[in-house]
Amino acid sequence: MKILWVNTNFMHPTTKGGQIRTLEMLRCLHRRHEIHYVAIENPAFPEGPRRVGEYSTRAYPFQFKIAQKPSLAFYGQLAMRLVAPMPLAVSRFCAPPLGLFLEDLIRRERFDSAVVDHLAPTSYFPRLEEAVFFQHNVETVIWRRHVEHASGLRKLYFRLQSNRMFAFERRVCRAAGHIVAVSQVDAEQMRSLFGVSRVSEIPTGVDLDFFARPAAPPAGADLVFIGSMDWLPNIDGVTWFVREILPIIRRRRPDCTLAIVGRAPFAEIAQLARRDSKIQVTGTVYDIRPY
Repeated sequence: MKILWVNTNFMHPTTKGGQIRTLEMLRCLHRRHEIHYVAIENPAFPEGPRRVGEYSTRAYPFQFKIAQKPSLAFYGQLAMRLVAPMPLAVSRFCAPPLGLFLEDLIRRERFDSAVVDHLAPTSYFPRLEEAVFFQHNVETVIWRRHVEHASGLRKLYFRLQSNRMFAFERRVCRAAGHIVAVSQVDAEQMRSLFGVSRVSEIPTGVDLDFFARPAAPPAGADLVFIGSMDWLPNIDGVTWFVREILPIIRRRRPDCTLAIVGRAPFAEIAQLARRDSKIQVTGTVYDIRPY
């Protein structure tokens, strides 16, 4: 098959959960199929376009500037989008010129199938009814949880974004030709929330050979949290764990150590290590296996 795969970013450096899931699927598909990969190029990570041959037949790096968080440009974009109907998590990656490029590419190449990876590219992908929507989370559920646990102005902002996310995600799911969910739970939530039936679940696999335990593994932390540490659900999860659960563990194991391993830790995560010598915050690591 000749497959078009559209994403917001390239797969290297592989520092996000979504990249990990997509990369291994693409590598397996690439063994038997012709993969045409389209994504926004980030000049800060030249490794991405350089290594695209590991999982695709042909790549199309697209120039479009995305405000990185946290930055003045990102917060300026956040303020401007308060009145826009599209949720910020989508609009900051929306690239209308890329939609025009895709329309021309689809007309010229005549693909057998198209995959739209993540929610953001659906904002500019032409003829979504002919594509597979590859969704990594039920975003509406995440934003509704933000509303539940926030207070004050944050709660008002999260409620606004939650409502916009529900409207946008429901429209996309109803428009897509088919949806791939990460788990049976996510698939059932999509059917219930959005009233769709064209949903399949494909669990994320693990390369057991790559992660084989060495004969004499080096000493590490007692507990490890792995994830992108600039993503709100991970920030919330690990700060809650340190505040509520780690003290209970240390009543029985006073010397229990914790490693928080993942990209771009926000200041509140870095502070956990400064306040507790038994907590390590690594930031991005080249290889996750030692942890």
